[in-house]
Amino acid sequence: MKNLALLPFLLFLAATTSPAAPPAATNACVVFLGDGITQQRIYTRYVMNFFALHEPGVTRSFRNAGLVGDGECDRAPGGFKRLQRDVLDLAPALAVVAFGMEDAGYRAFDQARYDDYLRNLSAITTELKGHQIKAVLMTPGCVADSFQRNGLDGAGYNALLRRYADGAMELARREGVPVADVHALIESFTERCRAAHTNLALIPDPTKPSPAIHAVMAFGLLKALGCEGPASDAVLDAAGARVLDTRRCAISALSASSNVVHFVRADRGFPVYLDPEARGVAVLLPEAAALNRYGLTVKGLAEGNWALTVAGQKVGVFTAAQWKDGIDLAASPGPWQVLGERVNAMSVAAEELYNHIWWDVKTMWWLPPEVDAERRRLLASTLRILTERDAERARIAASVQPWTWVLTKQVQP
Repeated sequence: MKNLALLPFLLFLAATTSPAAPPAATNACVVFLGDGITQQRIYTRYVMNFFALHEPGVTRSFRNAGLVGDGECDRAPGGFKRLQRDVLDLAPALAVVAFGMEDAGYRAFDQARYDDYLRNLSAITTELKGHQIKAVLMTPGCVADSFQRNGLDGAGYNALLRRYADGAMELARREGVPVADVHALIESFTERCRAAHTNLALIPDPTKPSPAIHAVMAFGLLKALGCEGPASDAVLDAAGARVLDTRRCAISALSASSNVVHFVRADRGFPVYLDPEARGVAVLLPEAAALNRYGLTVKGLAEGNWALTVAGQKVGVFTAAQWKDGIDLAASPGPWQVLGERVNAMSVAAEELYNHIWWDVKTMWWLPPEVDAERRRLLASTLRILTERDAERARIAASVQPWTWVLTKQVQP
């Protein structure tokens, strides 16, 4: 397995033409440059949560430079124009570039708009590479089946967006940078949702996908960044009171009887916190299940139902057959959800604060030149405070003490 402390910057993947030494992971800055979907601050927050929980104690700063449109700023041409202010000024180690939904214009294919999109996406990539900033591209997503605008329905506009996605992927191959094809992931995910008769894949507005779709985007991006799973996994043998296998965790004090299995588990990673309406994504998205698995397998249990409690908190009741096959507990209640809620609250606060910094301090264009030095000092001071909070968020999961896990056989009524 790759060194997890370096995973987000292992960009010498299949899409990269030549290996490059990744920058130090600790204290690295990541900027999300994109449109109104990025400005929703959902998939970006899930990515923040992922790293804080999967790599406890490693400090990274995430800055959201997504903007909803005035006709240009949420398209690739506007992204290139504001690249210096919104990305280069922050001197990040990595920039995620996500445009296309607005570039296509919600109308029939226009060659000039398409060319403009690719030309400016290429210019952004070239500029980032020139400043030694790692870049990863994201393809545009999808609209809902119910979409109707300018004579196009959902299927028609998604076909057009697929054309933009193909263009972005070809550009990424040509430039030697990773690309997350979130368009294809969303399409396959929504098909699985239809087959499963679930409404997880709701896209209520073309520019406002649901948290479930944002989760799909986040896992697609994490895969493109070279991240690996699981969060943590363990395989035990109750009959022999043995630890058969562990990944990113350590098991101690294991004891087993005919009706109780008891052990202490110290995890080196925890499942990413997703909003409740997005937690079912892993069932239908293999990429999420692979990256985020928080597993437990217990072989040799007597037939019947077994209840799990962790750190005194009830998790659920599963059959011996289910425990033998292994259970992914990432979306189940447990102390890991409480931990995730703490991390997520800090991620929300960090994105809100940076949004205020951007609107209320960085872009105070109306101030007279005489006070610009004071504005810059205020900006620097606020960014320093935000970076300190980034370090605090990274420490939350690192401070977790090992939890006691207990499996108890349920008495039949």
